[in-house]
Amino acid sequence: MIQIVNDNLDEIATEHFKRLQTGIKKGLESQKDLRDLIFSVCSLEELIVSNPEKLEDISNKLEQKGISNFKKEANQVFNYEAFCRRTSKYKYYAYELAHRLGINVCPYCNRQYTFTVRNNSKDVTRPEFDHFLTKVKYPYLALSFFNLIPSCKICNSTLKRDNEWSVSSHIHPYIQGFGSEWKFSLKLKKGKGIDFIYGNEDAFEIYFKSKGNKKIERNIKDLKLIEIYNQHKDYVSDIIKNIVVYNDSYLENLYEQYEGTLFASKSDIYRMVFNNYSNLEDAGKRVLGKLTKDIVEELKGIDNTQITNNKSLI
Repeated sequence: MIQIVNDNLDEIATEHFKRLQTGIKKGLESQKDLRDLIFSVCSLEELIVSNPEKLEDISNKLEQKGISNFKKEANQVFNYEAFCRRTSKYKYYAYELAHRLGINVCPYCNRQYTFTVRNNSKDVTRPEFDHFLTKVKYPYLALSFFNLIPSCKICNSTLKRDNEWSVSSHIHPYIQGFGSEWKFSLKLKKGKGIDFIYGNEDAFEIYFKSKGNKKIERNIKDLKLIEIYNQHKDYVSDIIKNIVVYNDSYLENLYEQYEGTLFASKSDIYRMVFNNYSNLEDAGKRVLGKLTKDIVEELKGIDNTQITNNKSLI
């Protein structure tokens, strides 16, 4: 998982509330019991823009007060289906939020593009929005800004679905990503050292090297990341081959030859060779960014003789 990074998140969240408040307030006028219950715990603005930790605290208090008895009413007031299309109720809708956020790669898996594409007045495609705290159980959080996670269809609709997540049980992408606590690594199969150097996909498995973060473990399990990432062994094979071909001295010569023309910095060479970015903070700019960074770092630190002698990469 990659942390969602946008310098204007608070500004976007505030605008999100301002654009929705009229429609929600109008809905609450006809659901006074639901309105009074919510306002006994928080303001409408707090319900819509609170950060993930505070939002979960608000939710816990509302559940204790019995808001689960108002699911039908909450679905009508905080109408996510209406938010997903242009309607008279919400002049502001999901495409506008997705466009403002500009999340181009799924933060849950980092392997699917999630571009928001609009052609003049026509909407073409956008990421889906996962409800971190599931909409089925918490319909009154269906439009809460930090509960809406831009994500790919596979992560949202196929894998996470209505699974029960919380900030105490799982990693929340508006709070943090996997970072250095969990890294992609390669497990060399016995007797496959030479095949590994040649980039043979049968010579290794992809797995996660852990520092024991249980919340990350749950994300990986629920989103089937180990199983899915092992379908990208062809991509890792290309990384292995590029490391063999583009050794450090070759890269240094390329930089000296094209510095100031093709390459403004050595990170530009990295991006050319591995088709990705070298910094973790840029991992969300292209798919498989974290996989690329972790595997390159691991293999750059291993002597080829260690591999050919069939020693473990672990």
